Amino acid sequence: MIQAIQRNTVLFVGLLLAGLIGALAAPALTSPRGAPGPTLFHAESIFGAVVAVLLVLGMLAVIGIVVARFLNAAVGLFVVGAGLFVLTGQLETVQELAFAGNGSRSTLVMLAVETAVWAGLALLMTIVVFALGGPLPDVEPKEYGQPPHPLLSADAFKCAAAGALMLPAIWLIAQSPMKGQMVGTAVAGGVLAGLAGRLFSPHVQPMLVFASPVLFGAIGHLLAMIMLKQPMDEAFVTGNLSRFALPMPIDLAAGSLMGVAIGLGWAKAFLQHEDDPKDVRG
Repeated sequence: MIQAIQRNTVLFVGLLLAGLIGALAAPALTSPRGAPGPTLFHAESIFGAVVAVLLVLGMLAVIGIVVARFLNAAVGLFVVGAGLFVLTGQLETVQELAFAGNGSRSTLVMLAVETAVWAGLALLMTIVVFALGGPLPDVEPKEYGQPPHPLLSADAFKCAAAGALMLPAIWLIAQSPMKGQMVGTAVAGGVLAGLAGRLFSPHVQPMLVFASPVLFGAIGHLLAMIMLKQPMDEAFVTGNLSRFALPMPIDLAAGSLMGVAIGLGWAKAFLQHEDDPKDVRG
């Protein structure tokens, strides 16, 4: 009972602090038009935005590590994602890009580039939280010996491939650029990726899958660029802008970290773990 109260308290405090910290970076992302720009590359001062976001990510990583120590790494990364959720909730949507950009495909190319950068940041946060917060305790090796490498093994790549489920999630759920819907879409894609990745590769620490849905979101932005047949502002007004262009990079990062953590938790219901290690040999 006492342990449960302690764990819930750590989670609550972690979420509260993450939210407060996530909000700190929003002013640094102000666009040249004076609106809270939706991306780092669209900020009036790109350098200031990058520095602010990196500082916030550093503080969120510390909170995630502490939460991981008391609970597990997946919950720690969920808290990190919650901090980014608060940040992106204060930013504009793709509409700001459509009307403030040059209206060409280059806007979507830059969007894809930044989303890929956020995939790298999500992976970095994952590596740090797993390294200092500890691996997931319920991941069992295939047999005696070293478990699959969490980043460079076939099992890891197989797990990461589940991030492709972010694309159908966007296509099916993203109906409008409203911020809540965008983060919800990213969370849903993350849940599917985390659940499928864990079931596809149950014997590897699921590290890559926290970042891979974001990377597939970048691929979605490139697909939106290919589909763009008119200036971006006109496409937005007429409703011809591809749904793949709607989620912003921080939406995808926040939703992936939170959603994958949830999906990994759901996967436990489908996986059986033997108490005796001998039984794992098969």
